[in-house]
Amino acid sequence: MVTKHEIIGEEWKKRAPVLAKWGMKHLVNRKDVWGNTRYSLPTSVLNKGEATKP
Repeated sequence: MVTKHEIIGEEWKKRAPVLAKWGMKHLVNRKDVWGNTRYSLPTSVLNKGEATKP
């Protein structure tokens, strides 16, 4: 017998591509930087571009 959690998990899995596309459109504001927030880094690091990619 399948549990309700398994059913819900399968529903999320089926819709994952659509949900990811929606999230990228509505929630993610930048795709070109990762990690730290701009305001927590020294200007010297930001100006060199060292904090923008892993």
